[in-house]
Amino acid sequence: MCEHVNGKTSSRGILVGRNRTGQHFTYRLTIVSGRSTVFIRFALAAISVLVFAWLSANVMTNNTSRFDDHIRNFVHRASHAGLTEAMKVASDLGEAANVQFLTLAAVVAFWIQGRSRDGLVLAVTILGAGVLGNVLKLYFHRARPVPYFGLASPGTFSFPSEHALMAICFYMVLAHLVNSHVQMVRIRVGIWAVAVSKTLVIGFSRIYLGLHYPTDVVGGYAAGAAWVSAITLADGIRRLVS
Repeated sequence: MCEHVNGKTSSRGILVGRNRTGQHFTYRLTIVSGRSTVFIRFALAAISVLVFAWLSANVMTNNTSRFDDHIRNFVHRASHAGLTEAMKVASDLGEAANVQFLTLAAVVAFWIQGRSRDGLVLAVTILGAGVLGNVLKLYFHRARPVPYFGLASPGTFSFPSEHALMAICFYMVLAHLVNSHVQMVRIRVGIWAVAVSKTLVIGFSRIYLGLHYPTDVVGGYAAGAAWVSAITLADGIRRLVS
């Protein structure tokens, strides 16, 4: 009887020890993974800033004009009526007012789910993106290209593209926040695929319609990527220490 009891006690002790070891390993793995993610986001922020600095320097010295004209002409030669209408819809989707409306809807959805902090992160991202885009446009003071399809030229400056900047900020940060509560890899990949696709289509629409130079769009992506990396870096650190 005593041996049976001792055997049970030993088995329970072994199970408890294994559970503690497993929990400790999982905790350590989470910490290592979190630190790796933080490092990657910091590296992406640094790379994005460097790309934007290099590109803006070339734009300011007009070294990108041949590249811009070549891409604009190449894209315009492939235009047709159905695609033009689709690009107009994509461009409208990237308008600052529409992105702000989508942001408000997402913030409300996060609040209903009890994730008000995620809503705050998204709101700060879009508010900062709007300020950043306007400041950069005023600083670089680049004139717009002549639009295609009889479209009116916007009244703001060209570099960087605010549509591209706002799109990458909204869709990338929204995907980051949504995926932070998703466990299935297939779903996470699908969310990222949708976010990236929408971001690229909005940027391409601005080139297709002739409302921006290609380097404006790339500049918008680079500036936006730097801001997104900074936001997700801060959010990743918050999640790591909480």
